[in-house]
Amino acid sequence: MSGVGDLNTRVRRPSAAGSNTQILFNFGGVEGATANLTFNVSSNTLNSFFMNAAANLVAGNISTPQNTSTGNLTITTLANTVTLNVSQNAAVGNISAANINVSATINTAANLVAGNISTPQNTSTGNLSVTQNTTTGNIVISTLANTVTLNVSQNIFAPNCPMSNTITGVETGIGSVMTGNSTRTSTTALTAENNLSCTLGNTGVYALECLINYSGSNGASGLNGFKLSWGGSCTVNTLSYSVVGTNNSVANISTRQLGFTNAVTTQYTTIGVSDWVLIKGVLTINATGTFFPMYAQVVSNGNSVNIQSNSYIVLTRIK
Repeated sequence: MSGVGDLNTRVRRPSAAGSNTQILFNFGGVEGATANLTFNVSSNTLNSFFMNAAANLVAGNISTPQNTSTGNLTITTLANTVTLNVSQNAAVGNISAANINVSATINTAANLVAGNISTPQNTSTGNLSVTQNTTTGNIVISTLANTVTLNVSQNIFAPNCPMSNTITGVETGIGSVMTGNSTRTSTTALTAENNLSCTLGNTGVYALECLINYSGSNGASGLNGFKLSWGGSCTVNTLSYSVVGTNNSVANISTRQLGFTNAVTTQYTTIGVSDWVLIKGVLTINATGTFFPMYAQVVSNGNSVNIQSNSYIVLTRIK
């Protein structure tokens, strides 16, 4: 080759493989590109049809409109506000997140640990560990052995789940137990036994069961008597119950109080060393609030009447 003047020997590169935003990669020794792997520099977004992470995947936001199959998915932020939105299916080992919103299905054979889980459809899982609140439609837990254990370190609240005559369910209710004795001395005025007070957060029909262990002064029999009634801030529509027990350590008690709206007093003029009454009935309320037994002496004197420890009340919502 010969010529006069400057010679420009640069070779012009042919057009890059693929289309705009597609990432180039080695494809059998030549440049390759695909619409399934792109990077948008304006939005700083990496899009991949399938991503296999054998170790750790650290990212700010991960959007997966299709399926996600992974070992461990741990999401943390400095603001402590994390939301995992799943629109399709996610099959994973462990998920640890603050908030999980699910419109499809999460299948996990290991642990699902989260603060709040919102599942408008069904949740089928091995172990479900919830450290805060759970708002959900249905939770279905099953194993091949048909043996399911639900470990709860605190409380399960189901205030809007009364019993049903068509579906076998978990009973929901409220109760309290006396851990020590209480006394009434020189008074015939009925006052609340606050150790047996329950706060009813839902209107409806409740099954009532209450065991009262009572005695005379210092465990001795006496003529000061014992009377029992009911009170509270809830609005009682009807209260019907029966009473069985012992009075003066010997006599059998058998009474019924049916369909009243105001408190009716049950009283016994003499009491023994160790007497008891078991009350069972039905309570209907149309406004929420507290409900508790009240007691006092029949005759005011210095010999106290006592409600003893291990007395209890249970209110189970049945409708």
